Amino acid sequence: MADDSKEENSLSIDETLKLMPCCPRCILRLLGERDTDSYKDSVEREIESICVACLGILEKANESAFIDKIQSAVKSSGHQFDSFVLAVSVSHSLTLRQHSLSIFLQEKFSSAFDRKELDEIPRVKDVFKWVLGPKLEERLQVNYKPLSPFKISLDFTHKDAEREVEFLVTDCPPKSAQSPIELSQITCGHDSIYIAGRYNKYSRTLPQTPWLIDNVRLRESSVEEKICDLLTAKVRCDDHKFASAGREDVDVRMLGNGRPFLVELINPRITRLKESFFAELQREINSSCSDVAIRDLQQVTKEQCLALKDAETNKTKTYRALIWTENEVTEEQLQKLNDMKDVKIYQKTPLRVLHRRPLAVRERYIFSMKSERIDSNHWNLFLKTQAGTYIKEFVHGDFGRTKPSLGDLLNAETDILELDVE
Repeated sequence: MADDSKEENSLSIDETLKLMPCCPRCILRLLGERDTDSYKDSVEREIESICVACLGILEKANESAFIDKIQSAVKSSGHQFDSFVLAVSVSHSLTLRQHSLSIFLQEKFSSAFDRKELDEIPRVKDVFKWVLGPKLEERLQVNYKPLSPFKISLDFTHKDAEREVEFLVTDCPPKSAQSPIELSQITCGHDSIYIAGRYNKYSRTLPQTPWLIDNVRLRESSVEEKICDLLTAKVRCDDHKFASAGREDVDVRMLGNGRPFLVELINPRITRLKESFFAELQREINSSCSDVAIRDLQQVTKEQCLALKDAETNKTKTYRALIWTENEVTEEQLQKLNDMKDVKIYQKTPLRVLHRRPLAVRERYIFSMKSERIDSNHWNLFLKTQAGTYIKEFVHGDFGRTKPSLGDLLNAETDILELDVE
């Protein structure tokens, strides 16, 4: 007897929703159906009036012309992808109508609906994805995956959205709308991909990144542009971000194994990158100029990018500095330097970078030094230091802002003429 009563009550709800009118999928939705297959197989109705609950969006999901439009937009975007996910943005009209319907159902069928059940009713956007997802799978010949890096974004607008607020006061449940919801924009986008490698810089006039002051370019190019101009053109991305494990000054060469760098490629179209792609790109960049060379080019994950930040702060750095002293430095003084280990220094933020770095005193270590005389006033100094040490300031003292400086250790006026990272 209890089961018969429940069936009769459900039928009453069903008929009420049909008369509003609600489309078959919204009736299932408002009855709390969560079986996704039920929505794919729901009976289509003759569209005489617009569904009061979804404004026609759930009926669009079956229209061939609608699916054709999405398929065409995806093809035109030029993206490579092996799966997709849908992102749906709808007019606030749907939110208002859902709220009004929930109030109505709770008041008219209080025995069948409580607040919790109403809160668990599938959203219009979710049902729309359940219906459209498999249909797009067939068209695009790839799987629909919630965590896919390729996103198809559908934006729906409703021209009567501003007037929809009125029915919350006067109409509960809401009346049928005068106009359906419409698809206004289709946007395709791919998650960023990350390319890492190492670069050497052989020029003393090339900055690491574009050098602009008040929108005036001070150098013709940069390490970033030498690498990224070719890379971004090949993957056809919207934009990029360049990062590296530290940076060298424009007049400093980057030698040795090279400096680790990372490029984030934003919304790339070409995403199926093989080893041959990186080998060819590396050859092109290295043959295009003599100032920069790259190696170990490869694709990395976002999680692996964190290792680049660690390398910036946790590594030992090796340098060669060409030193000038006003007076001749004796062999005994140079040997004293060679014998020094783990020299602790304190560096105030250098005057030359104070405009872009906060004022602070940084404790750093010079782990070892080795000197090689060139003549009475010039010699090479090879240093191993803690990452983040300002080498130029260690040499000349920066007007006393680095203590002790090389000049303090030698009790002589010193300056730096050249610097290489090794």
